[in-house]
Amino acid sequence: MKRDVSRTMGPGSAAHREACAPGGASAAPAFDGVLPLADLATAVAEARTAVMPDPRQVALKRTIAEIRARALGAGANAAAG
Repeated sequence: MKRDVSRTMGPGSAAHREACAPGGASAAPAFDGVLPLADLATAVAEARTAVMPDPRQVALKRTIAEIRARALGAGANAAAG
């Protein structure tokens, strides 16, 4: 099942406005596109556990790259099968 996260986190969305508001999250969402996630809730939980006090967010970036790779691999396999 594909989920279009650009609709929920894209520019102009309530989540985006909240993240960019004063006192909101320190960074706005940077993902804009479609990612074939079978389980969005699990992916979000996994990313949240990777958040550290590190301003560069190395662990979070690595986790997001792993989630993206798994999702794109699953999407390619579904398209081929």
